[in-house]
Amino acid sequence: LKLSEKNLNQVLLLCSEFPPGPGGIGNHAWNLAKNLNNMVSVDVLTISDYADIKECESFDKKEKFNIYRFKRFPISII
Repeated sequence: LKLSEKNLNQVLLLCSEFPPGPGGIGNHAWNLAKNLNNMVSVDVLTISDYADIKECESFDKKEKFNIYRFKRFPISII
């Protein structure tokens, strides 16, 4: 694997919680993304099936980094 200088300027943050949903992990992930974005390009990939879609859209518009949200798909093993 060769890392170019371009690769070193990008971060993909995967998290199971992210504001505006509740949770300490989400707040930590948001602070991490916000501060890293001052140095590198940040994209966040998160689950948001626990937060209102309108609240998420409003929150996301205020951020200076990309936030990609998706919902969990129910999977049954049996």
